[in-house]
Amino acid sequence: MFQRFHAWLVQGGRLVFNTPQEPYTPTTPLLFDVVQEAGVNVVRTGLLIGSPAKMEQMLGAAGFSNVQVLVDADPPNRRKVDPAQYGADQWNGFLNLPCAPGLCDLSLDVQARLQARFVTRASTLINTLMEDDPEGLYADQLTTLWVAAQKQ
Repeated sequence: MFQRFHAWLVQGGRLVFNTPQEPYTPTTPLLFDVVQEAGVNVVRTGLLIGSPAKMEQMLGAAGFSNVQVLVDADPPNRRKVDPAQYGADQWNGFLNLPCAPGLCDLSLDVQARLQARFVTRASTLINTLMEDDPEGLYADQLTTLWVAAQKQ
């Protein structure tokens, strides 16, 4: 992908973008696992991109120089949540992501079974996390990688 961007740019042109870094929330890996158990291939760009060092290596291999990767971690969002509702909201948000087109091709019956499986597992995980928190709160945190690179 980065080679394609490199080819499009003129000499001295800059590529600038941002991307979330996995895990987006503590339940994100669980969400991908449940979907993949159903045989749906999910592109996990956050894992492909990985760390800032891996991002720098991938862009360098594509021919970019002056690569800068900044990590912007939002403060943890700590709050009381209803675990089942939170899981359902995550599932519905996932259906709208471009990384899950195969999921939308499944029958509504299969989608409902996967959603129920995910919400059950997510509820258990969220309850455990809230029990382990001294204030009984659930926390998630979004970390964004801001990237700039130049074509020499």
